Amino acid sequence: MNINPTLKYQIGDQKKSFFIFWIIMCGLLVLTFVASMILMAVYGSFDSSNDTATQIVTPFYGYYMFVASVCGIYLFFSSIGSFKENFLMMQQNSVSRKSMFVARLETIGIMSLIMTVCALVFYYLTWAVLRIMFMIEGSSDTMALSFAEPNSNAILTLVETLCGFLLLMAIGYFITVLFYRLNKTGKILVPILVCVLFAVFSTLSSIFASHPIVMALEKFWLLCSATMSAQIISQFCFAAAFMLVSWLLIRRAPVKRTI
Repeated sequence: MNINPTLKYQIGDQKKSFFIFWIIMCGLLVLTFVASMILMAVYGSFDSSNDTATQIVTPFYGYYMFVASVCGIYLFFSSIGSFKENFLMMQQNSVSRKSMFVARLETIGIMSLIMTVCALVFYYLTWAVLRIMFMIEGSSDTMALSFAEPNSNAILTLVETLCGFLLLMAIGYFITVLFYRLNKTGKILVPILVCVLFAVFSTLSSIFASHPIVMALEKFWLLCSATMSAQIISQFCFAAAFMLVSWLLIRRAPVKRTI
């Protein structure tokens, strides 16, 4: 099976950081397990006469969201540093911008899918470690195993996670392309303006709360987050919009030679 060399290069570019990330995550899980065993050995068994143990892990959905959030942060920052060096190298080797961008789209999709699967596997691995801890401690309590929000569809939860990863990687890629296109003054002014907008956002939203545009934006936001299906569709559409703008920036991006 022949693999696009451009796609192979971009995936390989993220392979090292991907493995380092999961080694750290699994290492933290092992350290938590070892530390818990040491505490049990020193202080004896925890009191399991009440249902405290079960309450800690039931429901377990909050922990899955925590793992997904950590994975999303990794994908966001890994995507931020994924344009300049790749762009210059591929332009030097006469790779078209379209081929580079298409390969990037495929990379974002593949990395998001792999990270979704890995997050789910890590969730079950954590559950197994916790179950072993409770068995060693001697608790007879049972733990509910559910990575999905109560009364929701597990498949939709996974799809929402995937679309969330797509959106975060698309935003990260847009940011790095935008900063590549900006001059030195723009690279200083844009972060300052963004920080100022975040600082005064609550004040401005309260002042202009009755403005038709603000009210329309609020209704649009409520519509996008009304149901899980709406969240999936909105996240995918926003990801597509960010990638479209990134492509428009890449089409006319100059080749900035670095010394």
